[in-house]
Amino acid sequence: MHPSIKKNLWVQSKLRNSTYLATLTMTLSWCCLLLQVVLAAELVLASVFDASVQLDPKDIKMTIESKNGEIIDCVDIYKQPSLNNPLLKDSKDQIMRDIASAVAEHENWEMKTVPVEQEWHKNGKQCPIGSVPIMRTNPTVFNLSGYFPAPLSVANTSPANRTEFAVAIAANGPYRGAYVLLPVWKAARLHDSESTATFLIVGGTVDTGFRPTPGRLPADVTNQIGVGFFADGGDNNPRLSVFYTPDGGKSQCYNLACGGFIQTNKDIALGASIVKGASGVDDHVPYVLVSIEKDAAGPWHVLVNDTDLGYYPRSIFPWLFQEAVANVVGGAVLNTGPAASTPTPSWATDAALPATTKLQSLRAT
Repeated sequence: MHPSIKKNLWVQSKLRNSTYLATLTMTLSWCCLLLQVVLAAELVLASVFDASVQLDPKDIKMTIESKNGEIIDCVDIYKQPSLNNPLLKDSKDQIMRDIASAVAEHENWEMKTVPVEQEWHKNGKQCPIGSVPIMRTNPTVFNLSGYFPAPLSVANTSPANRTEFAVAIAANGPYRGAYVLLPVWKAARLHDSESTATFLIVGGTVDTGFRPTPGRLPADVTNQIGVGFFADGGDNNPRLSVFYTPDGGKSQCYNLACGGFIQTNKDIALGASIVKGASGVDDHVPYVLVSIEKDAAGPWHVLVNDTDLGYYPRSIFPWLFQEAVANVVGGAVLNTGPAASTPTPSWATDAALPATTKLQSLRAT
């Protein structure tokens, strides 16, 4: 072959290889960008999906009203509002199997006592098997979701939030959950601008390079799940609530809002008032065992006094939440009044808590 022809073919080959590499690089860049856009879109979808709970009257099997004015609708368990969340479309079959198992368990073993007594239980009625209790929106209940920042992000919150935390953190994971005995307080007096909370939270990070170190938190704690008791100046009653955030606290979804929590328990209404609570230093303080836990491959379950309330499907967290890197137990006080002083967050070690409220972490294997 003539040398000039060989050289020309070599040049053409180099050009083709360069073009291929450039195209491949551009394709990978676009794939990465597309993945980021998809994840960002899912985050937005997870945070804005119908923050209010919408019910179809045809799905309500029974309505129960308590003496304090709370109205509980017993809703068909297969028609609960979270099942409308588009993020759960790929998990629907498994969720339906989980619900069917829960209904079968209710049929085989009817609870004689409820895990936590709520005001509506005094009516003497129970939601029928195959339904879950959902509290209607009560205008006197303070909406905490816009005011309580996630405690794991408290160091980065604005002083304008006027929320003071006192918490203990376990940061030597990884963990597959935690449990604690939480005290139930009913404040003797809360002004309309004041709210209180006691809670347990588990949090995970999207930082794949983070290595758990005693006392050290990752830069982000993107995924968080919590359970606790909240009270406000509306009626001072402590209310059992669950919440989660898929984006480090930018959005927070309480109870059945946002369509994240799948409820499988028919005896507890999330957000409803707890009957017993201590109001003074000399009062007997009731404690409730709360836990958030999962097995290796399953979703995160929330339990109260060893009774499973339901779970958060994996698909509502755009970022993988296989294990927790931090567990938190503590309390918060919020004052939104015009004369409210700016609090300073305070942090406690686990050893500083009373023995009855020791945080117990479940280590991942």
